Amino acid sequence: MWAFHTSDTTLTINACESFHSKFREYFFYFGHPNIKMFVEALLAYQLEVYVRIQSVGSPAKLRSDVKRQKAHVDNPIMKFKIHQDRFKFVKTVSYRFSTVKK
Repeated sequence: MWAFHTSDTTLTINACESFHSKFREYFFYFGHPNIKMFVEALLAYQLEVYVRIQSVGSPAKLRSDVKRQKAHVDNPIMKFKIHQDRFKFVKTVSYRFSTVKK
């Protein structure tokens, strides 16, 4: 996972972690919810998964800022794969995401 040269990375690295993060969204205030809330959350998650499964063939819509960020990373990745210049690649990609503004 960490050695891939791509801008298409997910926020979670496995199915269990993905399920846990989505399921936790429904219970962010309750440590021990009652059975009714638990079943409602399971049904809501099941509906969300069903919708995702049905929309597998349709392309995902990206926000404009995500498109710009992806384009900013994709071009240096392509150049890196061709020329293998790591310093230039890291310098180009990391400048965009640095926290210090000049």
